[in-house]
Amino acid sequence: MKKQSIYAHFKGKDELFMHILRDAKEIELSSKLRYVSEMVDSLMLSLVYDNDENRLNEKLEASWTVFWRGISRR
Repeated sequence: MKKQSIYAHFKGKDELFMHILRDAKEIELSSKLRYVSEMVDSLMLSLVYDNDENRLNEKLEASWTVFWRGISRR
């Protein structure tokens, strides 16, 4: 891909950079939201079928620990 073809879609380097930054932010946010959604689904299934409050609390604590560890990495 030639440099000219990239800049044909953007006014300059700043606009290209901001576009890439927005895309990266959207990808990161969607992965976090997908994790939370899957975590909630898992907890709801456990709540409905396991009928064990202690096990549900253990799963919830473990899920949040993994979640916070994942989003705090830099």
